[in-house]
Amino acid sequence: MTTRALFASSRGGAPTVSFGAAVLQGLAPDGGL
Repeated sequence: MTTRALFASSRGGAPTVSFGAAVLQGLAPDGGL
């Protein structure tokens, strides 16, 4: 069984993303981490 972790903005104003997307984007679109 594989479980995928999703990463959320610390400000809560952006959708969750995969690890790869989080690394490539750096900051969330709402300015959170």
